[in-house]
Amino acid sequence: MNKRTLLICISALSALVILVAGAVALLYSEKSSVNSPSADELYEIAASSRPVMNAIPSDAAMILHCSTMRDCIDVVTDTTWTFGSMFSGSGKSNFRKFLSRVSMLVGDEARALRNSEMAVSMHYSGNIVPLMLVSASGFPKDSTKGEWSIVRAADSARIAYRIFDNAGDCTPTLKRKTVLAFSPSETLVMSAGRNLEAGTSVLKDEECAAAVASVGNESAIFVNHSYSGKIVSSFFASKLRGQAGFLKSFADWTALTINDMTDKRLALSGTSASFESPAFFSNLYKGIAPGTSTVKSVLPAGTLSASMLQLSSTESYITAYKKYIDAVGRLPKYNAALETFRINGGVAPDVWVNALKIKEICKANVSVPGG
Repeated sequence: MNKRTLLICISALSALVILVAGAVALLYSEKSSVNSPSADELYEIAASSRPVMNAIPSDAAMILHCSTMRDCIDVVTDTTWTFGSMFSGSGKSNFRKFLSRVSMLVGDEARALRNSEMAVSMHYSGNIVPLMLVSASGFPKDSTKGEWSIVRAADSARIAYRIFDNAGDCTPTLKRKTVLAFSPSETLVMSAGRNLEAGTSVLKDEECAAAVASVGNESAIFVNHSYSGKIVSSFFASKLRGQAGFLKSFADWTALTINDMTDKRLALSGTSASFESPAFFSNLYKGIAPGTSTVKSVLPAGTLSASMLQLSSTESYITAYKKYIDAVGRLPKYNAALETFRINGGVAPDVWVNALKIKEICKANVSVPGG
């Protein structure tokens, strides 16, 4: 791993998380539409497509889910640690060491588990604490079998674990699966079992279920925006921490599918889900037709990251934006700033933007030789 590669990946991830508005596709334009699925229907879709998430406690701040353990381990142990540092937690524990050991075992002794569904959720309890869940078919009772090597690795790393046999008895979508739970926190492991038994998982949150239901079977990261402050302060540079307030009001939940991830490239696509309210920034795009991106054709080769926002109508965007800042209590300050610009510059920024008929806005970080 080289420094430039790490910077590219971190810059790309930061840009997407902070400015994901430019790539957001909303799940539904009107919550009241007769075609919108009910809360129960959303839960059924989400629980069927990603069954092991039925064991994730409702206070999850962020979730990584993959259809196979092999893919999930690749993400949390990626060579740049773009995601690995996040899904190892922010406190002191041997969880990263445990994940590294699991990575080796999945290709060897525990290879029978490599195609098992897996999720890693993050929970705040003073620190960001991880919970790893694996849904396994035919998990052996004989502890000398290779699948048990992961349990032995947890013991060795002092990671708490529990094995929940016949999880399908509590959650039908898990059928005859065994759920393995691992975490530095014994409390989280036990909470996973209680969620399975009571049916009170994070998927019972309607907006979480909507975000999960909005994506296919790709590996995906689900972000609970109510924990944005904790996530940003735990994993991002101090200069980005001022964005936590915006992220919290961006949406209820966002789903980020991992389209491509290599040492040199990170491609994610996002979908957000929120209750019908002008107080969520992502909702202001409802009713605004998307524009066409052309800026990629002029970005220089040294571009490390770029965030783009396409606007089919600046008038519609500004009207919707004013509703948003009014809902979050910032409209008087916004209007005062516009008036100051009008007095000092002769024209208010919103009038100027509308006159230019801007179609796309881009913020890029470009590597400059010697810079």
